[in-house]
Amino acid sequence: MFLRRILVTSYALLVLIGKVLGAKDDTSFQEGPWAQLSFRVACAVRYQLLGFQLTNYDEYPTYFREDSVMELAQAGTYKGLQAIQEYVTFTAPDSTYLTGGTYVISDMSRSGGYDPKTGLCIFDLAVRRRFETDPTTTNPDTLPFDGYSGAKLYYDLCNNYITRIDLWFPLGLVNHVFVDILESTQTRDYICNQLATSCAPYISDFDAATCQSNLAALPAVTNGEYSDGDSSGCRALHAAFVSLRPEVHCAHVSLSHKWRIL
Repeated sequence: MFLRRILVTSYALLVLIGKVLGAKDDTSFQEGPWAQLSFRVACAVRYQLLGFQLTNYDEYPTYFREDSVMELAQAGTYKGLQAIQEYVTFTAPDSTYLTGGTYVISDMSRSGGYDPKTGLCIFDLAVRRRFETDPTTTNPDTLPFDGYSGAKLYYDLCNNYITRIDLWFPLGLVNHVFVDILESTQTRDYICNQLATSCAPYISDFDAATCQSNLAALPAVTNGEYSDGDSSGCRALHAAFVSLRPEVHCAHVSLSHKWRIL
């Protein structure tokens, strides 16, 4: 009996999704009294069937397209599968600067509705994580800490992929990461080593003797909260990506304005 109910419910949901997808351009259906509820149910079911997991990089071609965008106001905009993956690896448990971490509360989401003009489902996400830093690349006095983040995720119902994720980190968390944790001798050693080794083919005038002092003279963040611009935080961010695409990221890590890209 229980299995029969599951099958009946699943069939009903599939019929509903089929009707919603078939009526995506039907204005009369979209404006009907049950339209928003129908679209929300279809969004929730089809999104769950997508099986999205942020650190499952092998499935990124399923989750995203090359026009997909992830944006973090304090760091920048990342477009395409590879750029999105690079940013995610910065905060993943296997990050250059982490030794581990746990999703204490993961993917606590609610539906933000469906926009018939764009065909996008909208989800609001909240995540709480425990971070454990690597003392060889960060401030060794850092204790494990919990970090909170929010996101608005846009999912294309008809084409079955995520078009955009807008991330938000509290100001206190950004400053803790880039000022308290990454503003350290260990992090500067890591950045300088990346410039001296992986970036050697791309940066011809690297000066190892002044690298540490030049990095220490830079602000950790710009405008009080941004890990971009001419800061050590920006260089720490891109240094973590050098092993993935040195031809792109070495110019962001460079201390020479001859090669530097902000």
